[in-house]
Order: sequence, then C-alpha cells, then structure tokens
Amino acid sequence: MNVSPLWIKRFKDEYLLYNELTEKTYLVSRDVIFVLKEILRLGSLEKAQRHLIKFFDESSLKSIINFLKKNKFLSNRKNNLKEHKLLFKVKPSFVYLFYVLSIIILIFSLKNIFSLNLTSDDLFITDSIWFILVFYAAWLFLTLFHEFSHLFVANAFGCYGRIYFKTIFVFPALVTYIPKVVFLERPKRLLVHFAGMFMDYLMISIFAVLITLFPQYSAVLRFFIMIKFISLVSQLNLHLRTDLYFVIEDVLNTINLKKDTLSFLKKIFHRKRKITLINKQWQILLFLVILIFGYSLNIWFFIKFFLPGIQQISHIKERQLLKISFIIIYLAHILIHFIKKTIRHKHYGVSTVKKSL
Repeated sequence: MNVSPLWIKRFKDEYLLYNELTEKTYLVSRDVIFVLKEILRLGSLEKAQRHLIKFFDESSLKSIINFLKKNKFLSNRKNNLKEHKLLFKVKPSFVYLFYVLSIIILIFSLKNIFSLNLTSDDLFITDSIWFILVFYAAWLFLTLFHEFSHLFVANAFGCYGRIYFKTIFVFPALVTYIPKVVFLERPKRLLVHFAGMFMDYLMISIFAVLITLFPQYSAVLRFFIMIKFISLVSQLNLHLRTDLYFVIEDVLNTINLKKDTLSFLKKIFHRKRKITLINKQWQILLFLVILIFGYSLNIWFFIKFFLPGIQQISHIKERQLLKISFIIIYLAHILIHFIKKTIRHKHYGVSTVKKSL
C-alpha cells in the first residue's frame, strides 16, 4: 500500500493535508494525521491497522481509512506523480513593484475615472442580440489579464498554477487554480488573492488615461472599463468563492467560511436546534453583512446599467428573447446548483478547502 506524496500544515486545532497526486487540500483532524504517520512508520496498512486498533474504535478507524483511500492518499498502485514546472520565474521584488505602480497609477488617474460618467450606452455598444457574444468575447479576453496576474504573483512565491475554463451561471469563465496557495504565509496569500483585483484597477486606470489621449477610440475603451467595473462588482458575490472571498478568509485567518455560514443559518431557521455561541460567530456575521451589501450593489448595478440597455435593443423580438434568455439561464443555474448539492458525496466529516481564484 503506497502513500501519496503529501504536505501537512497545522491550522489552529486542525491540519491542512495536501495530496500531491490529486492536487487537493483537506482540513482534517489530528486523528487523520496520526493514522497517516503510523502507516508511513510501519510501512504497511495491515500492520498499522493492528497497531491503531489500540487507540481507535473499529468504526472510527474504518472511517478514516476509507477517507484516505477514497481521496487517493492510499493506493495499491505506484504513484506516477506529475512534474510541475513554473512557466516563468518571477522575483518577489517584481510583485511588490507591480502593487506599488498599480497604486500610483490609480491615484493619478482617479480624476479621469470620476469624470467618465458611465451609462448603459457605454455597455450596450450594439442594439442587437449579438451584444451577448461581443460582451463575452471581450470579457474572456480581459479576464486573461486578471487570471494571469494571479499566476504572476504565485510564481514569485514558488507556487505553480494553471488557468482553466469553468461554467459560472451557465456561462463560460476563466479560473486560476493554485493548489498550494494555502501553504503560503498569510501576507503572501493576500498578495496572490489581491492580484486579480489590482489588475482590474490598473486596467481601468490605463483605459481612463487612454481615453484622453485617443478620444477616437473612447467607445471601445469605455466598453472595456464597464466590463472591468462589472468584474469588480461581481467580486462581492461571495457565494461564488471569488477573490474577495479568499481575501476575507485570509484577513480573518479562517477556512471554509461559506460552509460555516450555511451551517449557522441552518441552526437559526431550524427550531429544534440550539444556537451555541462560537468563536467564528462575529466572522460569520461580518461575512453575511458583506454578502448582503454585495447582493444589493449587484441589483443596483443591474437596474442602472443592464435594464436600460435591454430596453434600447431595437427589435422587439430580440428584446423579448434576451429577457427570456436571462430567466432561462438563472433557472438553469439554480437547477444545476441543486443537482450538485444533491449528488455531492460526504467526506467523513472532512472539509475540502480546494482554492479557485
């Protein structure tokens, strides 16, 4: 029985356990770490089981071993570990320079940004249904810079990552996955998670300056600025585990804040369950305040910029089709989310802390 290469880091009263083979991180108890260490020390699962039965009851030990097997920490096959190489080498000094320059450029371009007076006309650059394709083509193109900034900062601290496609609200989106980001020190993790938002601020600042230099391209540049503003507003959708969500987790020095919040809300609305005071309660309340503010800001943004633009679409049939498509997409998202929740397997009380930026 082979044990997969792994990383272990203590987190408060629990441990972060990373599997090099599956590139997933789990928040586990001290018992899981103890079992793993005994298997490694004795060199055999059978020997370890005979030894560990002195410390655990049979059901608890079986549960832990099943978890380790299911998540490929234990395997009968030889581990074929992929070799990950950094695409490029970045010195940490370049990361600090990136943040300093971003702040300086943002400060000097604030006047240009506030003088833009953006409207829905800047977002809906065409009055046709083909606006959706134009919007998402531009969104994906600009998102590449956002995601690349995460890789840029992570590589400076020795973490590899990759960009891949993912569906969010049934729409294609680009996401950066950096497996070992949770093992970085908290200040470095914050720099990795903040990188995308700082890139958005930097791009808005650059576009605002370019409008004054090249007024003939102002329509396209204002369209790009609107897309970046939407990207920043969408960071407040914390239920999607956005960059801001991971920043809040790092600031509060906690993990699985979304899961803890859902558990807390279930206790509130479940009459038979008692609500106990917990250390994380103030963190959960702060999370809920930011979440409600984010929903409110998203609704305001939709009413102010999207609804007037939809009304401006020239063809009545196309306008109706666009409204219906928004409703269908929203309902499809709810259905897919419900199906995922229903078929999700339990991890024997162990929480997954897989990081998606």
